[in-house]
Amino acid sequence: MSAMKYVNKIVFTIVLLCITTSSLQAQEDFGDDTDDNTPAASVDFYVPLLLVTAVGLGYLLLRQKTKINR
Repeated sequence: MSAMKYVNKIVFTIVLLCITTSSLQAQEDFGDDTDDNTPAASVDFYVPLLLVTAVGLGYLLLRQKTKINR
């Protein structure tokens, strides 16, 4: 990749990140009469399940990759 394309890609990424983060900061505050005391979602069970799934999938993909290289 030429140096100019690399610089253009970096500049484009920085501009895109700046535009995205500025729109995220433009959220309005809640009013005083807003009832925002909703209970949190129960996702405690999903964290270990996702961790085990990610480790298993990573193992299978790495095992498949090493079979191809042998």
